Amino acid sequence: MLVLIGLIILLWFIIQIPFVQNWIIGIVTDNLSARLHTRVSVRHINFSLFNRMELEGLVVEDQQKDTLLYAGNANVRITDWFFLRNNATLKYIGLKNTMVNMKRTDSVWNYQFLVDYFSGPNKDTTQKKGMQFALKEIDLENFQVNQLDQWMGKESRLIVKKLNLNADIFDLSNKKINIRKLILDEPEYHEFSYSGKRTKKPVNLNVPVFRL
Repeated sequence: MLVLIGLIILLWFIIQIPFVQNWIIGIVTDNLSARLHTRVSVRHINFSLFNRMELEGLVVEDQQKDTLLYAGNANVRITDWFFLRNNATLKYIGLKNTMVNMKRTDSVWNYQFLVDYFSGPNKDTTQKKGMQFALKEIDLENFQVNQLDQWMGKESRLIVKKLNLNADIFDLSNKKINIRKLILDEPEYHEFSYSGKRTKKPVNLNVPVFRL
């Protein structure tokens, strides 16, 4: 028993070493890249088991090898030992120098493969619900979202220099939101419309005729 406890303590200290953490995240991102058939990479990571994580140089490409997400710096703080709880609180999400590029040339968005992968197969709705997350604070700096919709013929761009949101309740799963404070600095929104690639459905000429 003493040997087992000693090994656990030793493992705990080893995982706190930055070199080991970055070696682990390298294995994880390589495996995820192979599963998604695209590139997922992190330049540097620093985390504390089991409630805090900081990422630098996060890159996620779509399956056409274009950048879907880039985050210069991402910070997450969550409830201690969250994986042992039914309910967890995302205490803080911070993103700096972040760009999201959503686009489609047909009816499928370039991020759909992520939705399909992480949603997994349909589950029995009678089963117990998984862990529920509630969010408390979001902090964005130099944040930009680009949406290029060639299918519908619409292009939009959202730019925020700084955003800070504090919520008493931010529970999307139960559709409850109570925002205590919201600060926006130099928000911009641009939108353009043009003729898209979507074609109209052909008119069905085999419509039955009713006579009285």
